[in-house]
Amino acid sequence: MTKLTRAKLEHLAFLAAITACAALYMLDAWRVSHRVENLIVIVPFGAAAIVLCLLIAARLLRTAEDDDTPAAAEAAEAPGRALWPRIMPLVVMALIGAYAFLLEIVGFDIVTFAFVALSLLVQGDRNLPRVLVFSAVFTFVVIWGSKAILSVPIPTLLG
Repeated sequence: MTKLTRAKLEHLAFLAAITACAALYMLDAWRVSHRVENLIVIVPFGAAAIVLCLLIAARLLRTAEDDDTPAAAEAAEAPGRALWPRIMPLVVMALIGAYAFLLEIVGFDIVTFAFVALSLLVQGDRNLPRVLVFSAVFTFVVIWGSKAILSVPIPTLLG
C-alpha cells in the first residue's frame, strides 16, 4: 500500500466530489422523470463519470510515491520532448475550435471522424488502424444515436 500524501488526498477528495455530483445529478434526473428520453444522455454519462473516477482513484492508491509512470520515464529520457505536454492542450483546444467551425460547412459525420482521429493522434496513439476503426465506430454510434434521439436535422455529408 502506498503512503497517502497531501496531493493524493486532494486528488481523491476532488474525485469524490465529482462522483457525488454525478450520482446526485443522475438521482435528481431519475426523480424528475423515468422516461427514457430524459435519461438517455444523463445516465450513461453520469455512470461513465463515476466509473472513470473510481478507476482513477484506484490508480492513485496503487501508484508509488515517485512518479514512475511511462510518461514520466519518457520525459526523463527525452528532455527535448518536454515541450509537447505543455502545448498539447492548446492543440486540442484548436481542434475543438476547428470542429465547431467546420461542423455545418463539412458535415457532422466527416468532422466528427476527423476530430476523433486527430485527437487520438495528438494524445499519442500511433496505431493507425486502431485510430481509424475507433474513429469510424465512434462516429457511426454518435450519428446513429443523434438521429434516433433528436428531432432536429443533423447536417451530414454521407447521409
